[in-house]
Amino acid sequence: MDRLKALDIFNESYSRCLSNPSFLDLFYEKFLASSPAIRAKFEGTDFDQQKKHLQLSLSFLRMATTDYEADRYLRRVAVVHNKRNRDIPPLLYDLWFNCMMETVEICDYQYSPDVEEAWAQALKIGIRYIVSKYDEDEHPESSSGNGDLARASR
Repeated sequence: MDRLKALDIFNESYSRCLSNPSFLDLFYEKFLASSPAIRAKFEGTDFDQQKKHLQLSLSFLRMATTDYEADRYLRRVAVVHNKRNRDIPPLLYDLWFNCMMETVEICDYQYSPDVEEAWAQALKIGIRYIVSKYDEDEHPESSSGNGDLARASR
């Protein structure tokens, strides 16, 4: 599936998922249940705020291949999650990906193989980008977009 078609399908599916009021709660329920390491990373988390951050990240991912502000935002997410800051190891992103895909399958009433492929493409772009920044020694305050994410999607 070409990138633009996948992006259109992802955007439509994401809108359908957001129309389900339990989408983000269900995702975090699955994600937290997936591993004790995940639960430990989220200890003391304000989940109302966390859900807003996730929604914003997914919204920016919708624009990531074409929008400088999306690139800047997702670079900041990557830096916040790197080894120096929140130390989210790359292996945990497989769990994140699987839990998100399971949640989309439940919450998108038009789920199909094309929807699955579109989400997989979009999420993997963001995950590859975040993982690529894991070993960088950068603070969130110094992060700025530089087109890396758009390049990662090619």
